[in-house]
Amino acid sequence: METEILEFACVRHYFEDSINLGFNHFISVLEVSKFCEQDIKIEWKSLIEQHINKKITAKKAIEKIDKWFLDLVADNKIEDWNHLGVLLGSNTLADLFFKIYKQVDDKTYWMLLGYCYTNSYLGFDEKFLLKLLFTSKKPFREFLMNKEEKNLFDTFPEELTIYRGCSLSEIESKDYRFSWTLSKDVANFFAFEYHRNKNTECGVVELTVKKEKVLAYFNGRQEEEIIFLS
Repeated sequence: METEILEFACVRHYFEDSINLGFNHFISVLEVSKFCEQDIKIEWKSLIEQHINKKITAKKAIEKIDKWFLDLVADNKIEDWNHLGVLLGSNTLADLFFKIYKQVDDKTYWMLLGYCYTNSYLGFDEKFLLKLLFTSKKPFREFLMNKEEKNLFDTFPEELTIYRGCSLSEIESKDYRFSWTLSKDVANFFAFEYHRNKNTECGVVELTVKKEKVLAYFNGRQEEEIIFLS
């Protein structure tokens, strides 16, 4: 499956380049296959050959590739989300979530939400929309976290001190977004060093909350992130 995803990314990038750079026939099947550890699948070769021979547009080819990929996700056949994220890129992950979240089973919904939230721009989306996603009544919410994060979360005390580095306007309004941290140092970084807040007056909020009110703990980026809806 990992090889298939690698092929998917390489071939899709070929067709994206065809659209963005105006390629019609400059990249041969052989050149595309160099990006893969082994020969790419017959289906991909056929698509590229059809494109080179002007029998299919790059846009139509991408539609075919995306359908194949979405079917894999909908069937819960993607095992390595981390590898997938590296290949597809952060913007694509956020788009991916909204394309397929209604099609996948409950466990995959939570796993994909957690991964896309921490590895794409999904976390910057509308607060109202994110609240709907995180407060879904779907079972298996624990799959928001990976096994290591869940095991560590289970050891946390019943009350947690959490911090958030954010703008002074957010602090004054008390209309906080959902990403907090167990680390005051991390909160200070986001308040005073993070590039997105460079031209904004910021501060750090500290709260003591019940563990039962915390939706998830993420540490894939070593930020000790807490998802808390205030």
